Amino acid sequence: MEEKKSTFKVLFYLKKNAPKKDGTVPIMIRITVNGVDKTRSAKISVHPDRWDKVKMRVTGRDAYATKINSTLDLWERNIGANLHYS
Repeated sequence: MEEKKSTFKVLFYLKKNAPKKDGTVPIMIRITVNGVDKTRSAKISVHPDRWDKVKMRVTGRDAYATKINSTLDLWERNIGANLHYS
């Protein structure tokens, strides 16, 4: 019997159609496991001009970018650690 491989993907993107008064937009997380995806908010907002769409991180090395990118890294680690395949 051939064993099926599980697929897992985490995608961060900006919800640009929901800007806040300060000009920031929420970062969303799309988690896909075996072709089924769930979307939720990362509960972080960012200035859209600082977002690198390819890297899915905030550009720069200042405190603002470091804080947000560290939080996204933490999200990614926790999501992977909490997945259980049957």
